Amino acid sequence: MANQVPRSRQTLRGRGQSSSKPAHTGTSASRRQPSTWNHNRVFGNLPLCLCEQKPVTILNVPLDPDAPPEFGELEMTLPVPAVSRQATSAAKQAITELVRSFTKPLEYLLDGDVTVDIEWTLHERSRWETDASADVDNIIKPLLDALCGPDGILIDDCQVRSFSSTWLSWVKEEDQVVIRIKYDADHYLPKDGLVFVRIQGALCYPVPREIREKRATAVWLDAVETSLRAREGIEKLTGSYYPARYVLPSGFIHRSRLTQFPVYSPGELIILP
Repeated sequence: MANQVPRSRQTLRGRGQSSSKPAHTGTSASRRQPSTWNHNRVFGNLPLCLCEQKPVTILNVPLDPDAPPEFGELEMTLPVPAVSRQATSAAKQAITELVRSFTKPLEYLLDGDVTVDIEWTLHERSRWETDASADVDNIIKPLLDALCGPDGILIDDCQVRSFSSTWLSWVKEEDQVVIRIKYDADHYLPKDGLVFVRIQGALCYPVPREIREKRATAVWLDAVETSLRAREGIEKLTGSYYPARYVLPSGFIHRSRLTQFPVYSPGELIILP
């Protein structure tokens, strides 16, 4: 059995790495013990001391920044309260920056379907006896937004096949948010030099730097355009989208979902240095 490793205030880990679990989910006597309560605390907003947090610690560093863990699961722990989508811009920006302190050092983006589970742990008094804590359905959007983009770990939240949001109680005054992402470990792209090409209408496709550096852009474009023409022909002959979709490589995405990424036409891509 692996030794238990104390979790730091901020951790990012892959599935299979050990950590301690402080959350209370039962109804033991310890859960009902009185604790010091700060009525002036504002739940749903980040504490002012967030800016003083130390840099992210990555435990058990077999976590390769170049590729996602092969077990298909990442977990990040945020030592802050959850933020509602109705929170102030400053609060949402603060939690975005905290999430991206985990994801920005990673040198890849997941480009397949993912499952996201959010677990928010807080003192039960704030949940039941105040109206300041956010609803569990309202904390999802700010966190998903923070996970997306060039400094995140997803291209866009359209990749999220399913999500869950849960709150748990413990005896501590501090809140904690854990984000777990499950994915296909074979579906990822290197961040460095990643661009997209708009091939047909609003359909775009990712172009890794390696394609451009090896002067393979023209051949690569021809292959992708050929698959699109084949799909159109099969759909016209069969009258159905589904048999035609299998001739396309995965990864096509609508232009409207790429506002944070560089997007080029085929002609622009050919001459791109």
